[in-house]
Amino acid sequence: MNTANREAGERQPAPADETTKRPLFFWRSLGRCLQSAPWVASRWRYRRPPDPSGVALDELTCERNLLEVFVASLRISPSSYALPTGFFVAVVLGCYVILSAPSTANLTKISREWAESGIAFTTTMLGFLIAGFTIFASLGPSRMYRTIALMREQGSGLSYLKYTFFVLMRVFVAYLVFASLCFGVKMFLFANGPLPSVIRLIPNPWQETLLRFTFGSCFVLIGAGFAYTLLSLSSFIYNVSFFVMHIVRWEIAHPDPDADHSTD
Repeated sequence: MNTANREAGERQPAPADETTKRPLFFWRSLGRCLQSAPWVASRWRYRRPPDPSGVALDELTCERNLLEVFVASLRISPSSYALPTGFFVAVVLGCYVILSAPSTANLTKISREWAESGIAFTTTMLGFLIAGFTIFASLGPSRMYRTIALMREQGSGLSYLKYTFFVLMRVFVAYLVFASLCFGVKMFLFANGPLPSVIRLIPNPWQETLLRFTFGSCFVLIGAGFAYTLLSLSSFIYNVSFFVMHIVRWEIAHPDPDADHSTD
């Protein structure tokens, strides 16, 4: 084993500089606001600010549901292109609805068709993502997981183990939220469905406005959701590939002393 490679593998990660530690004006601020909310803070299992010297064992199991996992993942820098692209698509579609003034019937038809496509897309992709995540999680050696679990990532304050997996879990949450939106449109906004029937009870001057606002909002949100989830998928693929390369690098730098290296 090359001594330089071994020393490089054992070197602790360098602390993040001031530019990487600079808070993101939207993403991390949202995470801090949610973590300070009483219904989240009351269930937060470890003290803040975290101890920079290491990770307490109770931190590894402090999240009790997917919502708390998502809130913790907000402390990680988001993809540099998925969120801006989703926002850009929402702005473009919103301008189309406002300036082009398509008919309510046209917005209704497109929103329902997109919702059906979104359900098929998310359910298919979630199956592949869950299977891929399960295989990926089983690839890592337990010695490496134990090592990075007790190391703290300076930018987010999370354990490196959580930092690695929460980036992937955030993609699952994005797909679940998008699937919920599409299911909501499919279940409540079909022809003569619950919500359109309630809106039709409102006097006529407001009826058309509410229908247009409802289906226009669904049109914008579903379109932006498609853009965001597609780009989140590319981020998921890259993170899996990046972590697999680090697994190989770690195993080369830290060979298992109990492994049998004898050759016939």
